[in-house]
This record gives sequence, C-alpha cells and structure tokens, in this order.
Amino acid sequence: MHTAIETLLRKRGIESVNDLSPEEKQQYDQWQKVLVNEPITIPRFVEFLNVQKSIVENSLTNLNNSTLVNDRLIVQLNIYSKLLKFLDSDKTEREALIKYLTTLTET
Repeated sequence: MHTAIETLLRKRGIESVNDLSPEEKQQYDQWQKVLVNEPITIPRFVEFLNVQKSIVENSLTNLNNSTLVNDRLIVQLNIYSKLLKFLDSDKTEREALIKYLTTLTET
C-alpha cells in the first residue's frame, strides 16, 4: 500500500482495507493502481496511442456523427498517427540503413 493512502486511512481511523465499503474499496483500488503503476515507457506509450487511434477510427465509422465531431476525430487521428510515426522513425531509419548497407555488401 502506498504511504499516502496508508496515512489517509490511519487518519480516518480505518485499520484495514477490508473495513472499506464497496465504493470506498473501488476508489482505493483505483488510487492504488495509479500510485504503484510503473513509469511510462515508450512501449507502453505506443500501446496507449494505438488503442486511442483504434477508438478514433471506430468512432469515424459512425454515420450519425456531425461534421464537427468528425472534424475533431480526424484531428485526433492525425495527432495519434504522427506521434506513432515519430516514435517509430528511429526504427524505420535503422531498418532502411541496414537494408542499404546489405545491398552495398552484396555487390
């Protein structure tokens, strides 16, 4: 348990997580998840961006969207796509260089 949560529970006279109501337990679990979560890594960030991009792509298929909603979704899609492309650029550049060097060694 994170020390900030532990301090709060003690201050409120709660000795155990088991003493919490179902709603309080749900809030506790959410706080605990946030506080003990590992730092954001590039692979986790890429996963997040891919999920968000998929959500936007699925939302764009809704024929009942207004023009304003679709415009905003397109902006979001562009942002997620450009971030993914940026994060993948080193890998793409490295692969292109390897391919180029390989062709030079084959001749």
